[in-house]
Amino acid sequence: MASEASHVSVLESFLRSHPSIRYIRYQWVDYAGILRVRIATVSYCRQLAMRSAPLAMSPIALTSTTVNEFMPGLVPTGIDHLYPDCSSLRPCLYAPSHAALMCFVSEGIDNAGFVRCPRTLLHQAISMAREDELDIKVGFEVEFRCFNPDGTDIDECLRGFSTAAGLKNRCISIIEEIMQLLEQSGIEVQQFHTEGTKGMFEISTGPMPAVQAVDAWVYTRETIKMLFWRNNIIATLHPSPAPEHHGIAAQFHLSISPPKEATAQPFLAGILHRLPALCALSLPLEESYKRVSDFASESGAYVAWGTENRDVPIRKIGTGHWEIRCCDGAANLYLVLAAFITSGLEGLKTGMELKWKDYLGCPSSIEEQERVNFGIQTRLPKNLAESLNELEKADWKESGLTEAAATYAKIKRHELISLRKLSHDDRRALLLRHF
Repeated sequence: MASEASHVSVLESFLRSHPSIRYIRYQWVDYAGILRVRIATVSYCRQLAMRSAPLAMSPIALTSTTVNEFMPGLVPTGIDHLYPDCSSLRPCLYAPSHAALMCFVSEGIDNAGFVRCPRTLLHQAISMAREDELDIKVGFEVEFRCFNPDGTDIDECLRGFSTAAGLKNRCISIIEEIMQLLEQSGIEVQQFHTEGTKGMFEISTGPMPAVQAVDAWVYTRETIKMLFWRNNIIATLHPSPAPEHHGIAAQFHLSISPPKEATAQPFLAGILHRLPALCALSLPLEESYKRVSDFASESGAYVAWGTENRDVPIRKIGTGHWEIRCCDGAANLYLVLAAFITSGLEGLKTGMELKWKDYLGCPSSIEEQERVNFGIQTRLPKNLAESLNELEKADWKESGLTEAAATYAKIKRHELISLRKLSHDDRRALLLRHF
């Protein structure tokens, strides 16, 4: 975290450059994957910065469920503190007069401090990578689907992957404005295109250091949702938002440098070894597991990898460069990346053998013995309960994620029960808006 002097300096410099800013959003992502926000006036932010003081709040910063219930067993006494990361400060071009920054969360209950803070854990993972002389970059493919306010399809949108006809609708001018705002915010935008079902699109952003990449993803998601909302359209990253399933992912590119096979192979082995447990974090809803499919070219169904293969959860693009396909937009991506990176680093530290071979087809379409020959023997979890079992069985001590994994599993198990109590329509409406 920045020193008092540097925080004051950055804040004042930012406000001089953006004199129209009146409010600053203190933002963080909780264990339910929800972006939480406290909005402070500029004058109050200045007071906090001068005193090097965090923003205090009730002790539930990380531990509310999607339906706004407390984590089981929580005694809500004490104070949580939000420590702003001034390096993440950006004007909210989607919300005039507002700026936003991401925060570290220090929990007051049981003096937990920063032990379970997802942003802190990702910073620690990056520090561990630097100790191994690795540089890590991350880029995102932001998929989303658009609906009318009542949740019905936008009829003027056509099905079709990367079609010109799919560009002839009222969504496209909104996406063009989104692209412009993202570039003005310093986020590299590479391309956008239509996806394979009505009202579905994808925006690809460029590689960045891991923490900054997730910050940019949060900003991108909010820009998308806000600009469409202003135009009376719901844009959602919900992994399966309609009765006719067509999965929506938050696939990310993970690259390590220097890109050497001697480093990349054990790093990949560490991720694959723990992939069933990692899915609890990267596929965090029951609906997420509709994408764990044998033949749909979504997340695949087996723990496997392959060069430019989209029927497996990890697609190799180059040495030390992979696309992680088993992830969606309901996840806390700070926590996801912390877990994936530290799993890879454990594989590197122990010299783990890459027993999974490069597979170029669909593992579900071959006989079991052929899968065994390629080291493909484990199926991905079929539902959230199965992946939570794997999360709880895994040893997270070396990763520094023991407390985080236990807390996350506790919250998600409670949430499984709570979300099932909602009607189908209420559940869908809630998740469409949150994600």
